[in-house]
Amino acid sequence: MKRFLIAVVMASMSIFPVSGALAHERAPSFNKFPDSHRAAGVVLDSYPVYAGGGTTTRRVCENVQVPIYAQGGGNQAGDIVGGAVVGGILGRMVSGNSSGATAGAIVGGMVGANQHQNRIVGYRTERQCNDVQVSNNRVKYYESRIQLEGRIYRVRTSSPFQQGGTVHMWVHN
Repeated sequence: MKRFLIAVVMASMSIFPVSGALAHERAPSFNKFPDSHRAAGVVLDSYPVYAGGGTTTRRVCENVQVPIYAQGGGNQAGDIVGGAVVGGILGRMVSGNSSGATAGAIVGGMVGANQHQNRIVGYRTERQCNDVQVSNNRVKYYESRIQLEGRIYRVRTSSPFQQGGTVHMWVHN
């Protein structure tokens, strides 16, 4: 109800014909006045008008979960040798010659060396902050065109009207 009253007050203060003429005493109003009658108008369109303001930078912080990776540990030399042996055997089986076994041993040794490094062992909470650009554009008012008794008027309100909807206004006799 409060929004409606604000819209009515703003609209009654800013109604003018589309022809560009300034508001005058003969313009329709949302408020009843002497020697007037109530008339129904059709909303042709309604759109927001924004207050310019550019952008500002705002700091946004949040808590995020960061993975904790395993640090060394285990028998790294044994992992390298074991990886090289398994890689050499697989390389020999796939290629059928000693050069395939050599390549397999090298790759297997590398895999064995990295076995413990990429393992996630838990998570920790970390606060991370970033600067973000925020638009300052706010709706200043809504402008609607209303067809009322054969004329078209522009109305400024604090809330939009439904296109094609009916609006009741007071018109001079």
